Amino acid sequence: MLACSEHHVGIFQPAVARLFVAKFDDVSRDLPVVCIQCGLCAKACPEEAIEKSPENVYFVVESQCTGCGECIAACPRGMIKMDSQGKFAVKCNLCEGIPSCIEACPYEALSTDTKKSSSSQNRKRAESLPADLARRGRS
Repeated sequence: MLACSEHHVGIFQPAVARLFVAKFDDVSRDLPVVCIQCGLCAKACPEEAIEKSPENVYFVVESQCTGCGECIAACPRGMIKMDSQGKFAVKCNLCEGIPSCIEACPYEALSTDTKKSSSSQNRKRAESLPADLARRGRS
């Protein structure tokens, strides 16, 4: 999470990272939760401020975002939030290439396969998530 916050905002602060760790006390595990690029945020955005790259990565066009929050409400993983100034939405964009979290993880617990998965496959995965997933990682 520190690599993410440092890459995007230049500070080491987990609260501004674009991923989080969910606590599953029932199985004594803490697991990373990342954006699976399902595209539900883009479908919900009335300003069409979330676009899809050729690599199947959804990203926020900050200059088009009005901060309405529709994308935040649409995300089943709780992976979109407002920037620290409250001006526009932010989400994982895989660091425009090689994600900092993947590079920094000493346990190789994170990987990406956006070229292999379609948005519809990712939406199906998102629909099967526990309803309280976002709350498990943010208190």
